[in-house]
Amino acid sequence: MRVRRRKVNQSLKDPRILPESNGNRTSLDQIRAVLGEITNKSDFWCMEDEAEFGAVNGKNGKKRILASDEAQAAKNRQRRYREPRPLRIQVLLKQACRFNGRLDGTPGLTRNALAKEIGINPSYLTRILNLLNLAPKIQRRIVAMPPSAKQGPITECRIKHLARIQNHNLQIKEFERLLSLNGDRPQVLSKRAIDNTAYML
Repeated sequence: MRVRRRKVNQSLKDPRILPESNGNRTSLDQIRAVLGEITNKSDFWCMEDEAEFGAVNGKNGKKRILASDEAQAAKNRQRRYREPRPLRIQVLLKQACRFNGRLDGTPGLTRNALAKEIGINPSYLTRILNLLNLAPKIQRRIVAMPPSAKQGPITECRIKHLARIQNHNLQIKEFERLLSLNGDRPQVLSKRAIDNTAYML
């Protein structure tokens, strides 16, 4: 963020040596000695100035304006510490249970109508509801996962592949493989591989 102020005196461009004060000068007298005549103290703030500033998030969502180096240091500290929170997949699984309860408990309510009501795409609602196709053991494991500041190996993109597998034993086996990766990027089964494996079983 750059703060610019308009120019008042053209002599600002001229390099000058700050004259020594005799101890009796006021701040206004000292400025006049360097920059020439300034009509009043309010003109101090009209002098050209340029400085680098940065905005960082403070408490209660308020922005703080700091010098550029201080702002960068504050942002680095904020990146290093993130408060643990529930995993995204946990939130989606709870939403799937809630949405499924709405559909079962409201006669005549369709998926398209529910998607329009909650403001999401119908295809995305279907993907959320497909999480209920996971084996009950996997669902319990997901709900029991502790809050974390990191994404972890069980993500929405990876878990949707598991939901396509019809065999629960194969689901559990693939789920355990994902957990054993400790956050490394796994090679999840492709849709064709899932279909072929499910067909063989």
